[in-house]
Amino acid sequence: MNTLNVQLFDLTTLLFGGASGTYIAAMYGKKETLARIGTWICIAAAIVSTAALGVRWVESYKMGIGRIPVTNLYESLVFFAWSVNLFYLFVEWKYKNRSFGAFVIPIAFATMLFAPQCCSPSRTRAASSRWSPRSSRTGSMPT
Repeated sequence: MNTLNVQLFDLTTLLFGGASGTYIAAMYGKKETLARIGTWICIAAAIVSTAALGVRWVESYKMGIGRIPVTNLYESLVFFAWSVNLFYLFVEWKYKNRSFGAFVIPIAFATMLFAPQCCSPSRTRAASSRWSPRSSRTGSMPT
């Protein structure tokens, strides 16, 4: 069962993919309309990913942990993609140039694709380790 924050992060990934495609199409087709659509998709991705980070933070408080969601590799990669997107939107606004989107937003998209594949909770070292708590205390090899 996926929690709300996982669903929001999945939606963010789809939005980054859509924005990457529209920015690349705008660059090759020289269509300002597509670039504007890419900007709006990036704004939507910023809103959704901010909500996802907020939900994850609130869920950590409900579990009794109460920490900002950047303490493991998965959360750090998601935070990196969120930061790249916000930084890009700021640069686009400041310099009024959308052509960078074809190069920057695919980085955020690739990061969001990579994060759950490498370091989701089901793929962590402890979950897949053959070492049992008993064998690690006694120093013996698992069978």
